Amino acid sequence: MSRDQLSRYFELFVMLVRGTIYQIVGLHWRGWILLGPGARIRGMKNVHLKGVIKIGAYALLDARFCHGITLGNRCSIGDYSVMRASGSEKFISPGIRLGNHVTFGPYCNIGGGYGMEIGDNCIFGPYVSLHPEGHNFSDPEIPIRDQGISGTGIKIKEDCWFGAKVCVLDGAVVEKGCVIAAGAVLTGKTFEPDGIYLGVPARWFKSRTVA
Repeated sequence: MSRDQLSRYFELFVMLVRGTIYQIVGLHWRGWILLGPGARIRGMKNVHLKGVIKIGAYALLDARFCHGITLGNRCSIGDYSVMRASGSEKFISPGIRLGNHVTFGPYCNIGGGYGMEIGDNCIFGPYVSLHPEGHNFSDPEIPIRDQGISGTGIKIKEDCWFGAKVCVLDGAVVEKGCVIAAGAVLTGKTFEPDGIYLGVPARWFKSRTVA
């Protein structure tokens, strides 16, 4: 075994120890967590694990003010990423549900809003953001921040790949096997299976199944 491999295994062991201590101190055991340095979990009682998960360095998992965050086996939240179901006690989010082997790169922003569902084996590059809610802004006499939010949530089926800096907006339904090009913005519509989408707003480019 090479020195690099030994170093990697030692790093994972340290992350496991850190996650275990974090749960013991919090008196709330939820499964196996590999916790990076500076990573934080809030609302641990609302976190449900289906296996081993990894939370990268300085990442935040915030499960307060929601009906739960469920993470499938081998899910990974990248360094400096934020997964926050709701930012206010005045709004209780339906929550976030991730399937197995869902991975987020560094600096991602994953919201809960009106519900977030992601299927198995999805890959998200760095700086991806998902926003399952939108601000109301129809009344110009009232500050936008005081008009509240609305939405229907986001659903992403299994085996999708999202390139760096993709932005997914409320109402988007991404069917199985889609590839979303870097920098694309997905609006509130359905994206057909096995499609390659790109642009702002994202549009169909071609099918993965066609040479």
